Amino acid sequence: MTTPLLHGPRAVAERMFGDPTREDFVARRMSSRRWPSRKIGRSRFMTDGDILEALEIEAVAAVEPPKPRPSGLSPRSRMRSA
Repeated sequence: MTTPLLHGPRAVAERMFGDPTREDFVARRMSSRRWPSRKIGRSRFMTDGDILEALEIEAVAAVEPPKPRPSGLSPRSRMRSA
């Protein structure tokens, strides 16, 4: 059985964002358990699978912009008396 390669917050920031200065952000997500990680001693580490799962957690679905109203007025504005 092979042991999975563990990455610290700096390496995870480099792999996910291409920016090692995001290390604090990654460390906060790991310590708050928003992202999966393993605690060894006082430090937290992520495997390659954990990194992929964290990317899925942070993925934001595209939101369709609201369609313009034909009258140009909101429903509340149309209720106002002139």
